[in-house]
Amino acid sequence: MPIFHSKFRYRNKTNKDFGVIVTTFDDASGENDSFLTMESSTTEKPDGTSVFDYGARYSEVLETTVSFIKPSHELFTLQESREIFKWLTGTKQVGWLDLYKADGTTIDYSLLGRFTDIQTQQLDNVSVIGFTATFTSSNPWAYSAVQTIHLELGEKRTMTINNLSDDLDTYIYPNVIFTNTLSSGELHIKNNTLDEELVLKNLAANEIVTIDSNQIIYSDKPNKIFGEDCNYKWLRFATGENQLEISGTGSLTISYRYPIKVGNTLVDREDIVGECD
Repeated sequence: MPIFHSKFRYRNKTNKDFGVIVTTFDDASGENDSFLTMESSTTEKPDGTSVFDYGARYSEVLETTVSFIKPSHELFTLQESREIFKWLTGTKQVGWLDLYKADGTTIDYSLLGRFTDIQTQQLDNVSVIGFTATFTSSNPWAYSAVQTIHLELGEKRTMTINNLSDDLDTYIYPNVIFTNTLSSGELHIKNNTLDEELVLKNLAANEIVTIDSNQIIYSDKPNKIFGEDCNYKWLRFATGENQLEISGTGSLTISYRYPIKVGNTLVDREDIVGECD
């Protein structure tokens, strides 16, 4: 299913930067979108009397296309075509594809992956009037925009984080950045919903500690070894409301994205806009 969002961002540039608008060259009306297909993993006895279910996995990742032209239907020059190819295929590394709502500032959702195929729409063998680009995600689903919470800590704080994930079985491990202000400082973050607590101790004054979403912890202090100064109980969020208790002295930033299941890039009709701002 093609992308119908009027604005998208990839590698820090948007389609607006290239003066192109999103369109479609094929009629997608009435199209059946088969997506998020699962394969069960089971075994059974030869006589079929007992079945063991080992769970399931998704059989495919999200793949979608986006087509675009100039608003005046002008042809693309060779240099303009090169710039398009450079933008979408200039690196083999994965990147975020952000799809925007009609207001042009609010991210509807984001895909992590890369463009794997670019086709030119031609009037003849040399005249390019548009492009259709295929984006292959690294995952079966999309993600929200980055959710960020910033706190200045000096006394115990309580807060609720509502994880709106569409995947009930997946925990979210957020990025955590803590700037400690006291000598021999500590940070405690307890998720009462899961009865789990992250503890950091013996932090230097003005030390910056980062815990990324891959559960890797590091400090801005050279050759820092946490050892027993960290209990390695990583902060994570279950789907739904998570009740947190936080204590420490300094500045804390928590950021994360949650999974959104959107088929192959579904969109609300009011967010389909056919103009180029």
